[in-house]
Amino acid sequence: MDELNFDMFKNLVNLTKLEVSSVYGNHINYLPKSICSLKNLKTLEFPGQNIKEIPDEISNLQNLEYLDLSGNGITSDLDAIGKLKKLKTLHLGGNYIKGSLEPLSNLKDLQKFYFGDNGNSQSLEPLAELTKLDTL
Repeated sequence: MDELNFDMFKNLVNLTKLEVSSVYGNHINYLPKSICSLKNLKTLEFPGQNIKEIPDEISNLQNLEYLDLSGNGITSDLDAIGKLKKLKTLHLGGNYIKGSLEPLSNLKDLQKFYFGDNGNSQSLEPLAELTKLDTL
């Protein structure tokens, strides 16, 4: 399968207890908005896809603790991710993140942040106040 058929995601909103969503080995170009309505989602993994933008709707995932969007070529800012207050692990390596890491300073529960191979040299200073961060 070259591209993921998003028709299968249309009824995800009915899976109110779903806590994990992982997609590997596909070539999707965007994160389906239907996934962003899963209020109980704790883990979201979409590594190695072709996602370029982080949708604002991802900030609706207020129970998210683990997010892996590594290896996508993402170029958007991190404002929406900065609103995920329960996030503990964030994988963003292998992207082209533009702008500051400042939005991530809101993630007071963040423990692990993987950001290597981003082609930019953002200052890590905004992460200095994250006292639970133990892996960078």
